[in-house]
Amino acid sequence: MNSVKDRTLFIVTSLIMILTGLIYNPLVTRTFVKIKLLGPENADTYLELWGIYSITIGVVLFLWVV
Repeated sequence: MNSVKDRTLFIVTSLIMILTGLIYNPLVTRTFVKIKLLGPENADTYLELWGIYSITIGVVLFLWVV
């Protein structure tokens, strides 16, 4: 964990995870997935869980490196 390259990689990964989690929360994405992929009954819970999961991992990675 000492090299600058490792730290940069982890920080970039964590920020991507946080952004992914934020992108998966809006209504537009939720509605699109509800119509296209999962069917109406599963879309909300799946997207909310994925968003929370992604944000959590991103924050943990970021704090671990910094």
